[in-house]
Amino acid sequence: MSAGGDNYFVAADYAAGSTGSVAYTGGSGDDSLTFGDDLARYGSATFDMSLGGNNTFVAGDSAASSTDSIAYTGGSGNDSLTFGQQLARYGGTATFDLSEGGNNTFVADDYAAANRGSISYEGGSGDDSLTFGTYLAYQGSATFDMSSGGNNSLVADDYAATNGGPISYEGGSGEDNLTFGNGLAYEATATFDLGSDLAVDTVTFEGIVAASGGNVSISNFDPTDGDTIVLQLFSGTADVTLSPSGGSSDTLVSGSGVQFVISGVTTGSLGLTTNTDGYVVITDVI
Repeated sequence: MSAGGDNYFVAADYAAGSTGSVAYTGGSGDDSLTFGDDLARYGSATFDMSLGGNNTFVAGDSAASSTDSIAYTGGSGNDSLTFGQQLARYGGTATFDLSEGGNNTFVADDYAAANRGSISYEGGSGDDSLTFGTYLAYQGSATFDMSSGGNNSLVADDYAATNGGPISYEGGSGEDNLTFGNGLAYEATATFDLGSDLAVDTVTFEGIVAASGGNVSISNFDPTDGDTIVLQLFSGTADVTLSPSGGSSDTLVSGSGVQFVISGVTTGSLGLTTNTDGYVVITDVI
C-alpha cells in the first residue's frame, strides 16, 4: 500500500498461522490494520509503516506465540498498537522499531514475552506510552530502548520479570516514568537506566521488589533534578533503610520484601519521606 491513501485491512484468526506469512507495507497516508487471534502463531508477520501516516494496529490473543515472530517498523507519524494476551509467549519474538518518532502508544495484555518469549521495543524522539498486563517477561525477556528521547512511560502490572525473565529499560533525554505492580523481578533481574539528563524521572514500585534472590538496579538516578522513587508497600520511612552497596557511590535500598541498588548515588545524598498517601519516597536531601 506504499502508493499512499488511507487504507483499511481486516483479517480474522490465524492470518499467518501454521507456517504462513503476512507482509504489509504502508504508505504516507493513515493505515488501519485489525487482526483476530493467533495472527502469526507458528508463522511470521512483518509490517513496514516507515513511510509515515498515523497508523493503528490491533491484534487479538497469541499474536506471536509458539516460536513465531512479528516485526513492526513505524514511521514519523503516530502509531497506536494494541495486542491481546500472550504476545510472543512460548518462544515467540516480537520486535517493534518506532525510532522514526511520532507520539506512539503500545498496549499488551497478560503474559507478553512469557515462557521463553521476547519483546524488543525501540522508541524515537517523540513520546512513547507502553502498558502491559501481568507477567510481562515471565521466564522470558523484554528490552526497551528509549534513549532517543521524548517523554516516555512504561506501566507493567504484577509479576513483571519473574522466574528468570529479565527486563531492561534505557531512557533518554526526556522524562521517564516507570510503574510496576507487585512482585517485580522475583527470582529474576531488572535494570533501569533513566538517562543522563535534566528531566524529572519517576520510578514507582507498587509492591514487593526483587524477592527470593532477585536483582533490580537503577542507574542515572539524579535526585538534584527531582528524580524520585516511590515505594507503595510501606506506611513509614522506618520500614526502609539506605546503605552503601558495591562501592561508595552506590546505595542499597532495603526493607521487608524490597531490595534494589541505585548506582552512582551515595547514600548520604538521598532522603526518605512519606507522601500524603503514606508511601515512602526516595529523593534528594536538601
